[in-house]
Amino acid sequence: MLRKARLCSLSLIAVLALFLLAPNATSVSAAPGSATYDYLIGGHFFDQFGVGGPDIAIASNGATIAMLGAGTLSIHSKSVSGGGTFTQTDANGNVVATGTWTAEQLLSFDPYGTAPPDSFFNIYGGKALVRIHLSPDGARPGVDAVLRITCVAGFPPPSAEEGIELAVEGGPNFNRNIPFDAGGGATAFMPVP
Repeated sequence: MLRKARLCSLSLIAVLALFLLAPNATSVSAAPGSATYDYLIGGHFFDQFGVGGPDIAIASNGATIAMLGAGTLSIHSKSVSGGGTFTQTDANGNVVATGTWTAEQLLSFDPYGTAPPDSFFNIYGGKALVRIHLSPDGARPGVDAVLRITCVAGFPPPSAEEGIELAVEGGPNFNRNIPFDAGGGATAFMPVP
């Protein structure tokens, strides 16, 4: 009898928990399959938050890449457009390359949901993997790379970090982002109506 009462109590608690969490589940859910977002990588939009510089990632050898850019990605058509600028430095801070980058292919997008509803901006969190082409200034040949853009608004997994990472074909691999509180920039995804 006591066991049945305990099971009944646990069932009631589980139902109440689901009922209370259900309204929040809609804000956590993935965006519709046809969603389109503008994305921002660093830049003046973030000046108002004190993090308006470029996004920066660092390679294991100490080299860095600083990137600014913007564009649009669409989940349903798995398309992407946009681009920006980059500056690559060696471990001593010497500039080794500058140029532009162009988004070529959306590999994936994992939405994290929206910033708090009382937020002034309609910013969504998420992680996008985008194949890009880097075009250095001068006569140097370009190179392809995979850019990871992560915005931690919404409900990101605990391991998510704001910023970028860049895996360049043939190296280097800029696999550690510099957080905005350490001098890096910020990122954002904003739904396109």
